[in-house]
Amino acid sequence: MKRVLAILLAVLVMISCAACGGSSGGGYSSGNDTPSVQRNEDNTFAAYNGGYKLVSCGTKYKNETTIEIPAQYEGLDIVAIGHSAFAGFSKLETIEIPNTITEIDKRAFENCSSLNNVVIPDSVATIRGAAFMNCTSLTTISFGTGITAIEGECFKGCTALTDFTVPNTVTEIRGNCFEGCTNLKNIVLHNSITAIHGYAFLNCTALETIDLPAGITEIRGNSFENCRSLKNIVIPDGVTRIAGHAFEGCSSLSQVTVPNTVKEIGSSAFRDCDALKSITIPKDAAVDERAFKDSPTSITYN
Repeated sequence: MKRVLAILLAVLVMISCAACGGSSGGGYSSGNDTPSVQRNEDNTFAAYNGGYKLVSCGTKYKNETTIEIPAQYEGLDIVAIGHSAFAGFSKLETIEIPNTITEIDKRAFENCSSLNNVVIPDSVATIRGAAFMNCTSLTTISFGTGITAIEGECFKGCTALTDFTVPNTVTEIRGNCFEGCTNLKNIVLHNSITAIHGYAFLNCTALETIDLPAGITEIRGNSFENCRSLKNIVIPDGVTRIAGHAFEGCSSLSQVTVPNTVKEIGSSAFRDCDALKSITIPKDAAVDERAFKDSPTSITYN
């Protein structure tokens, strides 16, 4: 019996050693021998989607005006720029992104206050939330053909942007995406866009014109609040709801075309629209009693 127990114990020890694989321990991703986090003298990388994510850039680059992100690390592609990887690099003017990158993570370039021009390669599909927030010198951003998602707050506070064309591969303008872009005068939205989320253009005080995409079904809350230079707006056929505060504070708005498909106009939707003297809306629309609060608007029902 003692011999059997001894054999069993020996087998268990062998199995335990095999499971460890003779490795030195933590930091390894499953299925390969690539450490999940690695550092060289300059940068920090993490294993990600079959390649590497650039997690952070070394402090020695903090004062550089131009940075070129490498395409590979240890023979594998760098496929993502990590959360806050370059955040606060206030002297950075130009970033060169290789065509191996598929994702730019949250806040990757937040507060890069000197960054003025960005070229997004065809390989990039997703730009996550607040990636370029408060890049106050950013005047030009060019997109490749692969982009499908631009997330919320992405360009919030980019006060030097004056013109912007959303790629026709993007289907949504996420919440607060252009909030506080106070010099944005013109934006082009293609009909590929099916939703404009709340606060998307909040406080875009220089925005003068915008053609809303034909595919949207709702003007969401606070979408264009305080767009004080917006003069006219055509609500597309198919929109059923203009949510609360959608155009509040649009003090230059003098002409609004409302289609017969609109069934609801929410609270303060056109509040403080000082130039909006009259509007025609569908007779069966449910209009909140505060929809035109503090606006000198005469309402006609058709």
